[in-house]
Order: sequence, then structure tokens, then C-alpha cells
Amino acid sequence: MTLLLGRRNLLILLIGLLCVAFLLAQIMGSIYETNRETLMLRGESRNTELVDNFSLFLLPNIDVMKSSAFVVDHVLGVPGRDHAGELKRFLTEQTQIFSKTIDGTFSGLYGYFDGVYVDGTDWVPDEDFNPVERPWYLKAVKTPGKMTFVEPYLDAMTGSILMTISRTVGDGSSVLAVDLSLDKIQKMVEDASGNARGAHMILNSEGLVMSHTDRKEVGKIYTCSGEDLYRAAFCKLETLLRSERLFSGELSWDGTDYVFYAQPAVGDWYVITLVKADTVFGSTHLLLAAFILSGVGILLVIAFTFLRMTSKQIRIETLNRNLETVARIYDHMVEIDLETDTLRVITGTLHTRGSEEGSTSANARNVFRIRLDSVTDGVSRETVRQFADFSTLATRFEGNSVLTLEFLSDKGLWSRARFVAPEQRKDGKLKTVLFLVENIDNEKRERDKLIHLSETDPLTGISNRRSGESRMRQLISSREQGGMFALIDADDFKSVNDTFGHEIGDKVIVAIADSLRGTFGSRDVVMRLGGDEFAVYAPASAGREIAGELMGRFFDRLLSVEIPEMKGRRICVSAGVAMRGCDGGTFEELYRSADTAVYRSKKNHGNSYTFAS
Repeated sequence: MTLLLGRRNLLILLIGLLCVAFLLAQIMGSIYETNRETLMLRGESRNTELVDNFSLFLLPNIDVMKSSAFVVDHVLGVPGRDHAGELKRFLTEQTQIFSKTIDGTFSGLYGYFDGVYVDGTDWVPDEDFNPVERPWYLKAVKTPGKMTFVEPYLDAMTGSILMTISRTVGDGSSVLAVDLSLDKIQKMVEDASGNARGAHMILNSEGLVMSHTDRKEVGKIYTCSGEDLYRAAFCKLETLLRSERLFSGELSWDGTDYVFYAQPAVGDWYVITLVKADTVFGSTHLLLAAFILSGVGILLVIAFTFLRMTSKQIRIETLNRNLETVARIYDHMVEIDLETDTLRVITGTLHTRGSEEGSTSANARNVFRIRLDSVTDGVSRETVRQFADFSTLATRFEGNSVLTLEFLSDKGLWSRARFVAPEQRKDGKLKTVLFLVENIDNEKRERDKLIHLSETDPLTGISNRRSGESRMRQLISSREQGGMFALIDADDFKSVNDTFGHEIGDKVIVAIADSLRGTFGSRDVVMRLGGDEFAVYAPASAGREIAGELMGRFFDRLLSVEIPEMKGRRICVSAGVAMRGCDGGTFEELYRSADTAVYRSKKNHGNSYTFAS
């Protein structure tokens, strides 16, 4: 019997030990994998940070190329014009604008158009310089219409790493290009690799290396035929691209295990990070060893219970910290329960008198409207009230996860309000929503400033050709009634420059622009086509009688202009006027009709306009 009991107790002990061992194995395995995934995500977040920084570096330059290529295409598409001269002025103007707005990477636009090399930085090439033999030209014409990235190279004079972006324009034999300094992104890559965090590289699907922890690798083109760690990483990237998935994983090379991160960036570029697995998972291995040595039994159960409780508390604290971090971004954060008509102010001043942040208020609709009015400028108040109308929220949220509105606060600052629906019932009704208000004053004003610079002629302050033509096309296509379209060309402008100098010529251009602006209203579009040419579209001016009165007022303003340096010589222009509906219904038709009428006006002396026939 004793032997039987001993065997039974031994069996119970063995079963207990097996259960404890199984439980321990499950706990160790779960914690090991969780810690491993956390470390992988931490490394991936560093890779993502580099992806974001790279996108912020490259996107503005790509946008400049796209917008500039659009204008160059348009200029090259107009026959019989001085393409080289117009493009020289445009590239110089764009270079001056974007050299100031893009942080230290933009060096100027240049290109080869209709057999002529044009440079926006006034750089004069050597006599033996042949643009069609340059890599930026040869590579672009091989892939017409696509943005091309030429192999980076080290500038011997400046010591900077440069890369050229180019693309074909016009009929495909002309090429627009820009040189970018990669020093900034190279420093980002090198800084990301500091403290033995690993090797980072930026390359495209063709293996072209734009930036690398090891500067000697910049400009190389990797292939799978090479035998080193970096080319092995490129081969893994190629494999992932064929399977249409990018992920974090491990890569073995020459007996060493590495953690591999690959993420797509802007364009065809990818950011890769390689870190030795021991560096990443060293703490995980130590944790596993500690568990093995810790023993079994009741201490493990206590430790397990403690870890579960601690883990839950950590998650709660982490969520609270994350919420506090997010709340710092916003001036106001309010949780609204639409079913109980109550609101809780998480942060900000949208609470009732005597209450504090975190307190709950009933009658949410009225309280919210009153408090929201108090932090809104009068000009935005009605718009904000409509946006904050609870009765229409469910309808507006159909197909949307976020509702957004920009408005002026009571302090005169631009703010962005958001409604977010964290909980929505199956019948489509909203249970709760979050209302968030963020200060975007600096962001909006900087954005508006850039838009204004890109749409305004820097000499005259009126619309430039790109923005003016776009607005004209919109007005022409959106209105059924007629309007007047006029082209204005200064008479003998070349002789003004030759006789009095280009500074006086600029005053003439400004005087014409000011006279046009003073004659036509805010709903009309006045733009400078380039040089001494201007265009006007007045959508409400239907009929030749009204158009004639407007042109007469314009001529009267011109006659009153006095430029002392011209010694009594008056400014004279020739104009052609086309009426929408009579002389065409599209922008192109009106332009052709007015252009023909300008040439007839040129035959007359003094200010003259001619209607298209």
C-alpha cells in the first residue's frame, strides 16, 4: 500500500511537474515571441522614420519637376515662339523661387529643348559641352515621359554627393533636368546607423544605390550576381518584389544572421536596414536564459500571476500615456455620447463654468454649441455651427471615418476641427464621437504662401501663365453664358528696352499689369503670358459694347501713366478681343481668335484693339 501511495504521489508529482513545465514553456514561448516582435517593430519604426524623412526630402523636388515639366510641355507646344527665350525666363524664375523654398537640396533647373541647352542658374558650359551625350539626357530619352534618376556621383569641386532627376518633355527629344544634393539624406542615413544600430541603404528596384551607410557604395548598381552582404540584401528585396510583399525578417550571410527590414518609399525607391540578429535579440536571449534558471513551482505561478497583473497595468498606463501624448497635439479634445446627450472634455476649454477637464456634462448639444461659439471667430462661426450639427453627423459619416473643417479661432489663428467616430452601430447610427481641434496656423499660412508664390508672376503680382490659364479654363468650362477674352501685346517693346534699358522695360510691364488690374474686377482673370504679353478673361462681360467700354477704360489708364525716364513717350499696346460664343467656346478657340485680332491691331498706331471676326 505504501509503495502504491508512493507511486501515486510520484505520478501526481510527475503530472504536476509536466503541467508546470508545459505552463512554463507556454509562458516562456509567448513572452519570447512578444519580446521578439516588439524588438522587430522597434527596428522597423526606425526604418519607417528614415522612409518618412526620405519622402520629405524627395517629394518637393519631384513636385517641382512635375509642375515645371507641365509648363515646359505647354511652351514647346506653341509653334512660332521663341521657345529658348521663354524657357530661359521660366527656368530662371522657377529656380529663384524654389531655391528659397526647398531646404538646401534644390540647385536649379536646366535642360535641352529644340536643340538648345538652357540653364536656369546662368551657368555657362564649356565649348566642348554636348548635352545629348550627358547621362541625364541619354537615360531620359530611353524612357520617354517617365521621371528618371541618374546614378549619384561625388562632385569633385564641392565634395557633395549629387543626383540628377530628368524626364522628356515636348516631342520626347527635349529633356528637363535638375541636380539634387544628397548630403542631407546621406547624413540622415549615416546618423541612423550610429551607435552600431546597423547598416542602412536607399536603392531602387534596378539596384541603383542613392544613399548608403558606407559612402563608397553610393552610385553603385547592385545585382544578384555579386557576392557580398549588400547584394544579398538586394536579392532578397527582388524576391519580395516578385511576391508583391515587403516585410521584416531575417537574412543569413557568411554564417551570420541579420535582421532585414524593407519598406517602399516615394517613387521606385526602397529603404533597407540590416542589423546583426545578436544585436537585436540579445536581450531576448538573456530573458529566455533567466526563465530557464528561475525554477519551477509556486514561485513560477506567483511570478506568472504578477507578470499578468503587471502587464495589464503597463498596457493601461501605456494607453493613458498615448492618450496624453495625442492630447498635447490638440487645443481641444471632447468625447460626445450621442445616445445619452453627454460630453466629456478630455482637454481644452470646452467645458461648462465651474467644471474641470475630465468631467461629464449633460445637455451636450447646447453646451457644445455655446462653448464652441466662444472659441470661434465671427467669420467662421456659421460654418463651424453647420459642421458641429449633431443631427447630420450620421449622414455625413456615411463612407467616411473622419470629418474635417478648417476655421478661424477666436484668437485669429487657423485651426482644424475633426469629428472621429470610434464606435458606430450596425444600423449606421453613431453612439459616440470625438471632437478634436488642432492649431494649424503656421502650416496653413506657409501652405498659402507657397501656393501664392507658385501662382503669381513675381514682377507684376498678377497671375502667372500656369495659374491664370488654369482659372480661365475652369471659368470657360463652368459657365454657359458668354464672356470676353483679350490678348494684349506692348508695341515696340524691344525698342523700349534698347533705348531706355531693361529696368524701364520692367516698369512698362508693371504699368500695363496695374492698368489691367485696375480696369477688371476681382471675378475676372488677369495674367501675364510672358515677356510683354498679357491675357484677360471677363466671364460676366458678354457683348461687344461692354467689352469695348472695358478696353476704353484700360486705354485711359495707360494714357495716364507717366514714366519720367521715357521722356514723354507713352505706353502703347495692341489688343485682340474674342467673345465667347461668337468666336469660340473653348480656351484654345478664343486664344486663336484673339491672337489673330492682335496682328490686325498692330497695323494701327497708338492704343488699338480689334474684335475677332
